[in-house]
Amino acid sequence: MASEKFMILDPAYRKLQKLKELVRKENASSKVSAEIDEVIDLLKARYDYCEGITSDSSKDLQQLMHSTFHHQWQNDHAEGKLSRVPSTMMMSGKLEGPAKSSLEILAKKKEQFDIIFIDADKKGYIIYYKTILDLGLLAPKGTILVDNVLFHGDPYSKEGRTGEIGQSIINFNEMVRKDDRVHKIMVPIRDGLMIIRRKEDVDRQK
Repeated sequence: MASEKFMILDPAYRKLQKLKELVRKENASSKVSAEIDEVIDLLKARYDYCEGITSDSSKDLQQLMHSTFHHQWQNDHAEGKLSRVPSTMMMSGKLEGPAKSSLEILAKKKEQFDIIFIDADKKGYIIYYKTILDLGLLAPKGTILVDNVLFHGDPYSKEGRTGEIGQSIINFNEMVRKDDRVHKIMVPIRDGLMIIRRKEDVDRQK
């Protein structure tokens, strides 16, 4: 299954792979190597089990995935259409760049949303979060979902594997932790998901 693609995001998995290689070089007991393999297999089994329970991608999503993976992004970058070459892990029908101006336009139109999913340039997370709340884009009783809040494990492993991007996520998580306006729950699935709701919305329902 697709477990390998996501396993590399887990620092525990990466450490186990290094340990496995060390055991091989040091000619350690085969029993130790077998135990390490069992732990790795167990991690894979969990990912594959969750993948198997999850609904299949819709036809629209499959088409988007296909066009993203097979598009010649390098050519667009060479022609000056893009400021950087995006990763094919970032599915996008159209690349718009930083979203702050788009959020401000929506706010001027008095638009509000029950669910807002933040999955964009990581350095912009704090700006987008503040813009959403400060300009009233989140509807009453609304929920903000934030992807990649455990970005490659950097927030808790302190590996610094992803450099400035990982630090941006750490800064975002800390900012939300200190925000007394909201309740927040961090869900440790894949690369991390944070669920955020305003306290006034939640407490009003009690």
